[in-house]
Amino acid sequence: MAVISLPQEIEKVANPVGFLDQSSSPSAHVLVSTFNDVSNWARLSSLWPLLYGTSCCFIEFASLIGSRFDFDRYGLVPRSSPRQADLILTAGTVTMKMAPSLVRLYEQMPEPKYVIAMGACTITGGMFSTDSYSTVRGVDKLIPVDVYLPGCPPKPEAIIDAIVRLRKKVAQESLKQKNSLLQQHRYHTTRHFFTSLSPVHSGAYLQSETRRIPPSSFHPLTQLPESEKQTFAPLKKVPTSKTVPMAFSSLSYGLFHKQCLWNNSLNILNHKAQRSFVQLPFTSKVNFSSFGSGFLLGRVVNQRKRNLFCSQASSSQSLVTNTSLKTSPVGGRISSWLATRKLENRSLGYDYQGVEVLEVRPNNLSAVALALYAYGFNYLRCQCAYDVSPGGFLASLCYLTRMVDYADQPEEVCIKVLVPRDDPKVPSLFWLWKSADFQERESYDMFGIFYEGHPHLRRILMPENWIGWPLRKDYITPLFYELSL
Repeated sequence: MAVISLPQEIEKVANPVGFLDQSSSPSAHVLVSTFNDVSNWARLSSLWPLLYGTSCCFIEFASLIGSRFDFDRYGLVPRSSPRQADLILTAGTVTMKMAPSLVRLYEQMPEPKYVIAMGACTITGGMFSTDSYSTVRGVDKLIPVDVYLPGCPPKPEAIIDAIVRLRKKVAQESLKQKNSLLQQHRYHTTRHFFTSLSPVHSGAYLQSETRRIPPSSFHPLTQLPESEKQTFAPLKKVPTSKTVPMAFSSLSYGLFHKQCLWNNSLNILNHKAQRSFVQLPFTSKVNFSSFGSGFLLGRVVNQRKRNLFCSQASSSQSLVTNTSLKTSPVGGRISSWLATRKLENRSLGYDYQGVEVLEVRPNNLSAVALALYAYGFNYLRCQCAYDVSPGGFLASLCYLTRMVDYADQPEEVCIKVLVPRDDPKVPSLFWLWKSADFQERESYDMFGIFYEGHPHLRRILMPENWIGWPLRKDYITPLFYELSL
């Protein structure tokens, strides 16, 4: 039978937070030492963190708040204001646009203050550190870090260990060290190539004149026959869906500016006295008279399932320029329908989802978009862009959906516009679909495509003074070593 030998001395469990080593301090006075101990004990027992979570690492910290780990036992009380916090915990990726905000939060924290860098993306940039155009390669280039917590992501147990290590560091501080921290580690300056711009207030932005009145390049159509213009009378107020097509009520704010289009042939509504003329934001290249008196914009309430785009276009007049695209011999239904209306396009077949793809020239995009809206494509599902090849064309795409009642699979179409990268200009679709606002701003921010007529075309993801277009294939990622001063 084996005999188990026990050690003579059992190692005692050490206190995770040690006391101040008085032998290393030159001022061993009882009052000073006692004040240090009390001050350190009070601060380490009530660390109030400011949670700066930007991505997936913060999920692990959220689980730390739950009852399983119960981080409240360490005296941690999350605060929403930096002026009430003495610990900032950064978790996730920090981008160049967020860097000034992080430094500003750190500056607003009272002394003494501490930083825990949580996760690989916060410490070194993580998987974005090699080929990213907007990621900060380590938060220590912006603010001083006290505890590094590696992992992708670190577990809640690792976060507790980092907090315990920070408590040990706080317990070993003295008055002399606190005074030096005020002079040396106050903050890292952000004197780099970025400047702060005035913020855009959402209230003023939504009520600005540029969102209500079309720009000067979008002047009203005045090419209808004079005989028809005389029969039109302006309305005193914007019509509603009870008396006019539903498209009027959905686009009355901005697109139909104080006037509306009403046709002599629309006797089905029995409102002959309320006919008027609509001022549509189009360019002078569009000859609207080819549609004649049979053009109807929108859908009539009593005839939702009818095709309301009348086919009375004159074959002698055209909306397109002399140079035309080569039409594909196998065109889709929508492409053929546009061709019969003298709208220039080229069918590119169908994508993997069965959506018909059309190529349109930039100067014909407004006419094609309006025709598709009148046909029933009243929902802009997506607007995006991509770089075809390095040094080649840029592509701007918009996916439209025809929303009708009782449709199991709504009809969709994709419009593609190719523009040269040295002069990428595309008409904005904001005046037909207001949802194109932020999507066109993102395409401009990433690819540098200028959407003419957009009410507020500025960067949305990157800083306003960023140089270059990050998602172009010929874009060279800069090195951000100017942040580490």
